[in-house]
Order: sequence, then structure tokens, then C-alpha cells
Amino acid sequence: TEIAIRTQLPPSKYKLACDRYNSVATYTERDGSPLKDKVSRFYPQGSMSIGATIAARGKDEEYDIDIIAELLLPHGINPGNVLDILFEAIKGLHGSRYYNMVKRRSRCITIFYDDGMHLDITPVILRTELQDRTSDLFHNDPDKPSEPALTLMMNAWGFSELFKLKTKDTTTFSAAYGQKVRALEINIKAEAEEVDPQEDVAFKSSDVVALQLLKRFRNTRYTDRDGRMPPSVLLSKYVSDVAYPMESIVNALIYHAEYVRRKLVTAEKFGELIYEVNPTCKEDCFTDRWPLNR
Repeated sequence: TEIAIRTQLPPSKYKLACDRYNSVATYTERDGSPLKDKVSRFYPQGSMSIGATIAARGKDEEYDIDIIAELLLPHGINPGNVLDILFEAIKGLHGSRYYNMVKRRSRCITIFYDDGMHLDITPVILRTELQDRTSDLFHNDPDKPSEPALTLMMNAWGFSELFKLKTKDTTTFSAAYGQKVRALEINIKAEAEEVDPQEDVAFKSSDVVALQLLKRFRNTRYTDRDGRMPPSVLLSKYVSDVAYPMESIVNALIYHAEYVRRKLVTAEKFGELIYEVNPTCKEDCFTDRWPLNR
């Protein structure tokens, strides 16, 4: 239990992440920004949106927070241009807030904070003719100019909502676990401000905690390895596929680890690659960048 608690993003860091999220959103739309009046909304995606954020690559003070920036830009725009515009909007002029903290990546813009937290802001354009928040996502790797730029479909919001619905706690686990998280946080950092109990990220189902432990194990295995890790969203989908709230962290972890293992063993048996898509958007492939080969 203590390993699980120390692995997750504690309430004080959750609040800090929320503050930074709001600051970036406001700054991106400031006067003089190339995205002034061109942002429809910001919203969390991935681990932040489902309460499964953990330390990155096994480093306890390093956290990745994923944000979607839904932009009011024309459909058909060059993928590289979308990423460049968001990069310019966040980077700003020399001496400005994020000028020396920001990096343009293949699908997002990353802000690096001195305390180890990273904010990944992914630009999308809403597909208004489709359900929920199905959007266009853009891929353009600045380090691989020969690689084709891509416009892909995604619905991170739809998957997050489905995940939360399927992993909702129906036992007494969540309340008991939340109390333990708060007790440990108080001991570690007494001055930490409380998070509103109605939005308390400490209250999690056993499915979500098992997911955090699976991700933590993956991260420690890949700490000194080159290459891309199996994506978090893939593990999230596997947990969501067979969600079954339990009273025991150990039983939940074994249950989900066995399911992941069966998926891997089956693919290996038939000489296939792992292939999974977003249940809320079949065009949104969760395994388009891992695995690339057996």
C-alpha cells in the first residue's frame, strides 16, 4: 500500500499541476499571442484525467501531465504549422515566462519545470461532425524531416470518460485508501494545502491503483533502456477492459497483471503485434508507435 501511495501524484502536487495547467491556458490566449481568441478549450487527457498519474521513468520527483489544447484553426492545415503555432504561443518573446522551459515535440509542446514536473500540451482541432470530442491530432517530428507529417483522429476525452465509468469503485476500498494517502501526505509535507474533498484525487478504485503499480513497474524496467516504452494508454485500456473493483490492492494487481500477460502471450503465440484502438474512436490507434516490430 505504501508503494502505491508513494507512486501516485499526491494531492499537493495535483493542486500544483492544476495551478500550472490554468496558468498555461491563460498565457496561451494572452494579448499578442498567435492563438489569441483561437483556443476553444483546454482539458486534461491520459493519466491526469483518470487519476492515474505516477512518477516518470522511476524518478520520484518527475511527473508528466498531459493537456489537450482544442484550437480554432481551419481543417486541412499543415500538421507542422499547428505545432509551430502552439510552440510560438507558449514560448513567447525572449525573457517571457516559458521562453527557456519549452520544447516542440512530434505531437505536443512540453514545458519543463525545475521541480521535475512536465506539462505536455497537445494541439487538436475538433471534428464538429462527429460525436463527443473526436478531433484531429497532428504528428510532425522536427528531428525527422524525412518522416511524413500526419493528421490523425483521436478522442482522448471519450476514452477517459469510459475508463472512469468502468472503473468506478463499488467497494469500501476507495475511502479507506484515500485516508491512508492523506495520512502519508501530512507526514511527508505538513504544510501541503488540502484539495477539495469533492475533487479528492486520493480516492481511487483498486483498478486505478493497480494501473498505477503496473505503470510503475514498467517505468522501473525501462529506466536504463533505450527506445519507447509500452504506452500508458495501452495499459489503461487493458485495465478498463476487465475492470473489477476489489477490496485488496494485491488481488487487483495480480488480476490485471495476468490479463496483460495473456494479451502479450497470445500475440506472441500467433506471431502478431499488439494492436489496440480507442473504444470511443476506432480510428484512434493506441499502438501506432509501440510496438513497431516484434
